[in-house]
Amino acid sequence: MSKKIFISSICALVALAACERVAPENIEAEGEGLRITVDCNELVTKATRDGVGNENRIRTIDYFLFSPDFDTYRYKGRITPDANSNFTFYVQSALLNESTYTVFTIVNYPGAESDLGVNGTSNVDSEKRTMAQLRALLLDESTVRTFSTVGRTPAEDKDLSLVMTGSADVTIHATGTSALVGTADISLKRLAAKVTMDFYIADSVERTIGSVTETWEPLTDGNNIRVYLCNGTESVYLGGTSPASYDLFDYLPNMDNTPIPGKAGYETAFSSATFYTYPETWTYGSTEEPYLKLILPWKLTRSTGSITSNSQKEFYYKVMLPTNKFESNYWYNLVLDVTQLGSANEDDAVNIKCGYQVADWGTQQIVVSTLAQGYYLDVNESHLINKFYSNDLDVPFFASGSVTLQNVTIQKTDFTTSAVTPVTNSGYVALGDDYVAIRHPLDTDYSGTTYDVSPYVFTFTLHLDAAGTDTSYDKTVTVTQYPPLYIAQVLSDGYVSINSYSYAVNGQNRLFDNTASVGATVNTSLIPHYIGSITNPSNVDGSADNTNQYIFEIEATIIDMEMEIDGTPTKVVIGDPRSKTPTDFDGDFSGLTSATYYPTAEDTKNVISPRFRIASSYGKTFSMSYEGARRRCAAYQENGYPAGRWRLPTMAEIEFLIKLSDNGKIKTLFGASTTNAYWAGGAEARFSNQFLDLSGSTASVSSNTVTVDGYGVFTRCVYDTWYWGTDQHADYTSQQWLGFKTSL
Repeated sequence: MSKKIFISSICALVALAACERVAPENIEAEGEGLRITVDCNELVTKATRDGVGNENRIRTIDYFLFSPDFDTYRYKGRITPDANSNFTFYVQSALLNESTYTVFTIVNYPGAESDLGVNGTSNVDSEKRTMAQLRALLLDESTVRTFSTVGRTPAEDKDLSLVMTGSADVTIHATGTSALVGTADISLKRLAAKVTMDFYIADSVERTIGSVTETWEPLTDGNNIRVYLCNGTESVYLGGTSPASYDLFDYLPNMDNTPIPGKAGYETAFSSATFYTYPETWTYGSTEEPYLKLILPWKLTRSTGSITSNSQKEFYYKVMLPTNKFESNYWYNLVLDVTQLGSANEDDAVNIKCGYQVADWGTQQIVVSTLAQGYYLDVNESHLINKFYSNDLDVPFFASGSVTLQNVTIQKTDFTTSAVTPVTNSGYVALGDDYVAIRHPLDTDYSGTTYDVSPYVFTFTLHLDAAGTDTSYDKTVTVTQYPPLYIAQVLSDGYVSINSYSYAVNGQNRLFDNTASVGATVNTSLIPHYIGSITNPSNVDGSADNTNQYIFEIEATIIDMEMEIDGTPTKVVIGDPRSKTPTDFDGDFSGLTSATYYPTAEDTKNVISPRFRIASSYGKTFSMSYEGARRRCAAYQENGYPAGRWRLPTMAEIEFLIKLSDNGKIKTLFGASTTNAYWAGGAEARFSNQFLDLSGSTASVSSNTVTVDGYGVFTRCVYDTWYWGTDQHADYTSQQWLGFKTSL
């Protein structure tokens, strides 16, 4: 199907009127001085759409003469011709020199004339403007929104006064009578772009549901049909491209639709009233992508046997644009066939395909524009789920033709090496008619050792076949599949701070709370206040077990595991392990006058936090008492995750982490043996093969080493990400005491 946009010249009709000069003092007699003609390229666009205002109206002309010797204009003037399509006027020869000038014009400038500088030939450059300054004024949205009224309704004013600009170079030369003459013919271009839509509506739509026959007929009388332009832009850019950000707007409902002749099967056809917007570019499928929204009511006749009933309902359609830019002075005309019912839900409008024509808004010749099928490839953002927890996912897309699935990759992470490894696409990602199917079974058998703990990242590209080698329509989609139990990792920066001290400050010195100086000898009286040491960061290089550089984060949505507690097999549960009873460390830590802290509850032995982080090997320390371990976790900070939020792990969390390392899911974090152990909340200690209750044991010191009943007992702190989130404080080099006095 093709259409012709007829563009007829009216120069002959308006030449006399246009050349009829007003008489400001700078206007010369015809034939002398600088003759300036501004012209809208003679396209009377108001004839192409009934009810459209005069898009060629010339109310004011501000003109500027620039010479090559100066940055600012040499002369400025304004005339108010109130002309149609073109206008000719003269500048006195006495105001000119034999030189080459650039004549720049701004038509229908809506702001104060003084914004553009002073009139005349003032020699004070500060009162004038450069070309760049004049163009910058036109970038100001407050001065260029001349085509819309309050509320962003389509133009109802029949005299639109669209802002236009143009320039031309002219050489001024002397005649035989010594008069200076020159001619500047300036082709005007509008800063706005124009958008219209022709829509042909099927006479009826029939469907049969069981024994019920439904006939739907469009209700097109009166103001039933509404059209919106969504995501237009109200800031103008002379280059036709948009900067990083711009102000978007939606037009209010437009019900000024003009009936036009139909075609076979489409007795009903309309043209929307004209929309105007300023230039912009966008990415296909982005939230800023402009589109037209069509709202059309249909009447339903439902027949069941001899019973007939009637009702009506509004349906919503989304008409995507077949281009990714609006350019100044271009006219975009969309043509679509409405052959289906839309969506009754405005937020889920039915995408509908269209053809389109793009024409220069002004031209002196007939433009024959083939009605091309618009290229579309859109993945609806409401379906771009970036994570899913099942084995199956469909990613729907909307395309103008056939597509090809390209560049399919699947990746997961090996947390023992921290390497991202590829997974072969064994039919896991496949192309359907209008969707991409992801069918990837997860291994959730936690009684074995092959269960999944890494999220799977699927990436693929959809390519529109009709676009050939043009990849601008391509859509690349990334989707992450999460198993019920999964791990993430954060590379630690190696900066650990404990009670405001770091390795850079104190080396391997022993750390205490405020009851003793740093580096003091550990003796019996100091045991409860000894909170360990800080390891040398250079020793944590990932080369062996317990030299892990990562903070592992564990998230469990389900868990099927038992552990032995006090000789009884006990089911592990997911819950909040923190105590609701605070521990007051008032004055015990550096810089704190009151520090109410919520440690791990002692009755949560079988509880695993829904989402928690385990300190990296940068958090390794010497052995300490249970009280010292609790204080250490209260004072611990790593990677900007603040002190006051870390706690001792529960028995179940330690057991779970050991299971993950034993099954080859993560590196070994706990170097436990028959003589060395790790503290859990409740004064339980995890050795290589068992937990022991050491709550009644005695801590002692030998050669500055704290032991508990002869055992070396260490600690590794955890952080409840599910509660605190992932925010880090900005300054890693200073301790931040946060999380105290938390309401539980």
